[in-house]
Amino acid sequence: MSLRVPRPPADPDERRSGCRQTLGCGCFGCGGLFFLFGIGLVLVSAVPNPVALTIAAAAAVLPVPTYVFLVLQLDRYEHEPWLVLVAAFLWGALVATFLAAMLNDLLGLAVTSAVGDKLGNVLTAGAVAPVVEEAAKGSALLLLYLLLRQELDNALDGIVYGSLVGIGFAMTENVLYFGREYLSDGLVGVGLLFYFRVVLGGLGHALYTGTTGAAIGYARELGRRWLGFIIVPFGYMCAVFQHASWNFLGATLVPALLPEDINPLVLLFVVMPLTSLVLSAPGLMTLVLIALLAWRRESNVIREYLDDEVARGTLTTDEYEVLPSWRGRMRLEWQTLRRKGLRAFFARRDFHQAATELAFRKWHLDHGEAPKRAQKRTAEDKYRDQLAILRARLA
Repeated sequence: MSLRVPRPPADPDERRSGCRQTLGCGCFGCGGLFFLFGIGLVLVSAVPNPVALTIAAAAAVLPVPTYVFLVLQLDRYEHEPWLVLVAAFLWGALVATFLAAMLNDLLGLAVTSAVGDKLGNVLTAGAVAPVVEEAAKGSALLLLYLLLRQELDNALDGIVYGSLVGIGFAMTENVLYFGREYLSDGLVGVGLLFYFRVVLGGLGHALYTGTTGAAIGYARELGRRWLGFIIVPFGYMCAVFQHASWNFLGATLVPALLPEDINPLVLLFVVMPLTSLVLSAPGLMTLVLIALLAWRRESNVIREYLDDEVARGTLTTDEYEVLPSWRGRMRLEWQTLRRKGLRAFFARRDFHQAATELAFRKWHLDHGEAPKRAQKRTAEDKYRDQLAILRARLA
């Protein structure tokens, strides 16, 4: 005879949270399938040749891992959840591109019918497309702020998420451009366009949406809603301005002003790189500077808000000294990998991540932020228990 131990009654909050998560996953899954089907129709209708579409897709996907790797290197202290990072990338690749394609066509048709084809095409590329595309991409960051605010701590997080949205958008857009170019000029045309759009301007969309993300993240960091109504539109307008400058100056005005008998080598290796440098370098350097300042602020937050955890016994003095230093973390993680293996390496990374999340939670609460219901269930003691378990695993 066996005795069945009755299960404890489920917490109503947990039950409601589980229902919301299931409903949310179902809605996002259906929405993802809808936009995947929609963007597939857009690509197939624009590039009906299977060979051209395959070559275009390969050329568009090829640089993505490199650019994603570069963006993720900005996220030093608190690594963002990979599921949210993937969602940001897919929003750019599927949702934003589909919305932009529909709206660009409708608004472009209205503009060209009003002012004529020649001027209408210039206005659509230089004015309509930047406004529409940056709104479609930036909406992902607004949703992230509204639904997953705890994953958006500061301007640096906004840059990371915004850049991934932009990389996804650029990938799908490049499939369209490369496919059309293959149909008109073959592999040579694809190679030249690859040089211009990927080598010289491959981080363009990441820069534009990263600018919007930096503004939203900074508004979140300040914690004052009234400032957000100023900072966020300003960041969006900066993104639109950079995008419009590239479309109008780089792709329209500069080629029109060049002499017809210009040496092709001068055009490829002097004029085009200089144009890309002038249009992209200021924005990229600004985002890098914001990242450098954010690293310092994050280090200070970790140092300040984990100081009392040493006295509580949550952290040892050695662990506390390592946590605010990115180099110290990396050195310790790689030493753990060499001495104890892969499982210990991941345990060490999880230890650093949990300690950092504890510091940022205390920082948000100290700045008067009321935690959401899901955050209330993740009390500081849960992080402390997790740190104790990971330390035992490392020992």
